[in-house]
Amino acid sequence: MLPSARCSTSLHVAFETFDRSATSVNVASRGVASLLALGGYLLLAAAWEAFVVDLWTALAGGRSIRRRLEETPSG
Repeated sequence: MLPSARCSTSLHVAFETFDRSATSVNVASRGVASLLALGGYLLLAAAWEAFVVDLWTALAGGRSIRRRLEETPSG
């Protein structure tokens, strides 16, 4: 094999290795981004739930939902 052919083969192998490692990093970064997005959605859901409970409590005249249900006679 000629020296230039060996050099080009080595470069080809190096680029393939780099491409595989770049793909692995890309997959890992997409995984991290997905986890961060999921965390954001969970925080948004918790904030929305707290807002709805506060709004319901305000509309119920300041009494919590649980206390209001306890005061209602069960039939």
